[in-house]
Amino acid sequence: MNIKYYCLLVCTMIILLPACQSTTTDKQQAGTQASPIDSTLSDLEYLTKADTIALAAQKRLIQALSKAIDEGGIPYAIDFCHTNALVIKDSLSGIYGAEVARISAHYRNPVDKPNAAELEILQAWQQLPEGETLEMKIHYATQTVTVYKPILIGMPTCLKCHGGAEDMDVDTRVAIQQKYPEDLATGYRLGELRGAWKISFKR
Repeated sequence: MNIKYYCLLVCTMIILLPACQSTTTDKQQAGTQASPIDSTLSDLEYLTKADTIALAAQKRLIQALSKAIDEGGIPYAIDFCHTNALVIKDSLSGIYGAEVARISAHYRNPVDKPNAAELEILQAWQQLPEGETLEMKIHYATQTVTVYKPILIGMPTCLKCHGGAEDMDVDTRVAIQQKYPEDLATGYRLGELRGAWKISFKR
């Protein structure tokens, strides 16, 4: 198996492990639009559906990024992600009848900037004691139900694009600056919260 693909795949699986079972419910507004879904679903059913969608989204992204890395290395993959990540997420939104997005307080693409309520979720996770499980969150609004699933920096491979200057080569830093001049998504360490998957259902 290609070493780069293997490392990226393992990193992805570790990122998606936290908080699959634990949940909290909050009746705050989600502020999103999505395709219709049965409004009688329970919390557990929403969580299960959201987890399935997040896994599918991550699988699609990992396949696309691994191919880009094979073709041109990490700088090329950054360029590919800049052009295609939103397209991939939009296509999955249509397939699963839910809006698929990511948020981060330290976003790379401005489209991933959280709103005020979402920033509170991210900050609450960050303030938890080290080693404590990060719970998936469900937020209800009049017309939407939104599930947030935490994403962690899981392995050294993740730091190739999101670590400090010592983790990234010059070409990678240049590519990030060119495509994302307002980038905030570097300087991470292993185990830190990267952001969250945001899966929104229309009620």
